[in-house]
Amino acid sequence: MFGYAGRTYDERSVLLRHPDTPFPAHERVEVEVGKTPYARFDLNDYSVPHDRTRRTLVLLADLDQVRIADGNEIIATHVRSASTPPSSSRRIPSPPTTR
Repeated sequence: MFGYAGRTYDERSVLLRHPDTPFPAHERVEVEVGKTPYARFDLNDYSVPHDRTRRTLVLLADLDQVRIADGNEIIATHVRSASTPPSSSRRIPSPPTTR
């Protein structure tokens, strides 16, 4: 067959089916924690243990949950705050126009 519909039908036989468990997709961000035990992400502060201040930590976020890790250890887990939309869906403001 020729055309788009024909290619889709032909390719279906060689495509893999979806996995039984979904692939864990999350946003990974390195965050600097200063003197206060909070990591900032998407305009929200998430607490970390007080002994993990003054270092860079890794923040893993999906639509429902925020996890903060120090190396391979998860040190904090929080429900993602709904006060702002996820950064991927926020509109980036346009730069001011000059005349």
